[in-house]
Amino acid sequence: MTDIDMLDFDAGPLRSRLDAARTVIYLATSADVSAPDTVHYQAMVNVSRLLAACARVPVSRVLLPSSDWAEPKTQWASINTYGHSKRVFEVMAAMYRHSTGQRCAALRIGWVAMTSTKSTVPPNGCRTTTGTTPACLAK
Repeated sequence: MTDIDMLDFDAGPLRSRLDAARTVIYLATSADVSAPDTVHYQAMVNVSRLLAACARVPVSRVLLPSSDWAEPKTQWASINTYGHSKRVFEVMAAMYRHSTGQRCAALRIGWVAMTSTKSTVPPNGCRTTTGTTPACLAK
């Protein structure tokens, strides 16, 4: 496992992989909405560094993670630092498209109820993850 904070995207093997890539899918961010703010600030720095490296190639397609937390639609949550960081990812995707003319999107990944009943509250395991599979996705 590599610490993404320390990666040099212009160094040898990683640069050659970016040069050869048709698509970059980036998921190396915390899914823990309750993580300390510093985690989400660092995630924005890491995405910025990755997009700058992709722009130098330029990589033709980049997919970033976002979340429904970027614009909570239910009463169970209000936007927090995690949600704001996902909004920033969405803006960075637009900036990449504008500056390179290439495709870039931030996909809002969220939870889906496993029953047909409507619920405005996600299962507890889907509110916060800590690197393990949330209980709502384990089946």
